[in-house]
Amino acid sequence: MPASPRLRERYATLGPHGLGPVELLALILGTGTAGRSARAIAADLLDSFGDLTGLRTAPVSALSRVHGMGPARAIRVHAALALAGCAPPDRHQAQLDHPAALVAFLQPHLRHEPVETFWVVPLDRRLHARDCRLISRGSRRCTVVDPGEVFRVAVASRADAVVVAHNHPSGTAEPSAEDRSLTARLVRGGQLLGVPVLDHIIVAGDRHWSFAEHGELPMPVERASFSATGSGPVRPPRA
Repeated sequence: MPASPRLRERYATLGPHGLGPVELLALILGTGTAGRSARAIAADLLDSFGDLTGLRTAPVSALSRVHGMGPARAIRVHAALALAGCAPPDRHQAQLDHPAALVAFLQPHLRHEPVETFWVVPLDRRLHARDCRLISRGSRRCTVVDPGEVFRVAVASRADAVVVAHNHPSGTAEPSAEDRSLTARLVRGGQLLGVPVLDHIIVAGDRHWSFAEHGELPMPVERASFSATGSGPVRPPRA
């Protein structure tokens, strides 16, 4: 069976940052086999080799042994990952341990967007980005964000923490009342799930706003290695 038309539509609308590794692999595979979807085969590939790095370094013969693959599919996936490996290293290797690092990482994605877009950056325990996912695209004035989708991406990426970001095409970086309300909801949700929200970045061209930097996160940053100023770890305020 072919990859889901909805998956192709999401890629056409949001681009590669709107999909996760399993969904992107499903698009590379194109079709499934009798009784198994392309997405199910893609999920088995990642489970078998741990992550994209393990998948990229595996030989074609090992890929072909995954149920539903075979030599032709294995070569297709192997070639796609090899091509990706020819690109220069990306910013995902940077340690995103303070707002300035986050802004440098996020601005290329957000600064030229003509409409509001909302992004999720799941982080590992060393505060390296596991992903950078576009989850919503709206109008020039707003975009609708489902907090459940934010944490679905975080959980699927096995994140230890998460950062969220959106852009203001108006050029004004200051948060609206709705931005503050959403931030409070996300921080509460992160606490319940054990995936702390370390910052909410707003990008407006060359300007930005960081909730952590301005001390406006509803609760203190919970990761001692994350700094609101870039000069050291954040400490909870004294009673």
